[in-house]
Amino acid sequence: MRANRGALGVAAAVATELLYGCSFVFTKDAVETISPAALLAWRFSVALGAMGVLLATRVVRLTLTRHSVRPLLLLALFQPLLYYAAETLGVQRTTASEGGILIATAPVGILLASWLVLGRPPSPRQVTGILITFAGVFATIAAGGVATGFNPLGYLLLLAAVASYSLYTVFAERDDSSSALDKTFAMLAVGAVVFTTIALVE
Repeated sequence: MRANRGALGVAAAVATELLYGCSFVFTKDAVETISPAALLAWRFSVALGAMGVLLATRVVRLTLTRHSVRPLLLLALFQPLLYYAAETLGVQRTTASEGGILIATAPVGILLASWLVLGRPPSPRQVTGILITFAGVFATIAAGGVATGFNPLGYLLLLAAVASYSLYTVFAERDDSSSALDKTFAMLAVGAVVFTTIALVE
């Protein structure tokens, strides 16, 4: 039973990374037609609507409390607000391959944030694994040809996205008062409200 759950978890992780990687290409195409705020508004509104259906049909349940709201709002500040705003604007100004390479540095950011915030220095195995993974990502993209546009602002935005995601990860790990579902709901709700408001103002 445990082996089946482990295999399912690995399969889910692989599927997630595939979708995540494809999102750079889709985002690059989409922002050529609509504004980043409109794209993010649709993205989070659709996701929140899907989760709302699951909640309404009692497929999933929330365990939100008054005391868990403040930590959840802090998480939502880093992810999705800062992260997706920086990532979308960064991808708009760079190429999809550049975005993939820079976002691939996220594990390095997470290790540094974990070290600084949680006081957990990285182990040699972790450092080696991340270097191998990053080298694999770079080699894969380079094999298909790395298109560059050299946009310093775009690079800074993508690195800001990495920093936001890294801080979100360590704060999410530190917050043990909320379930993973509560965190997901808070992210979707805040993202839908904020980005839809910005899109409507535009």
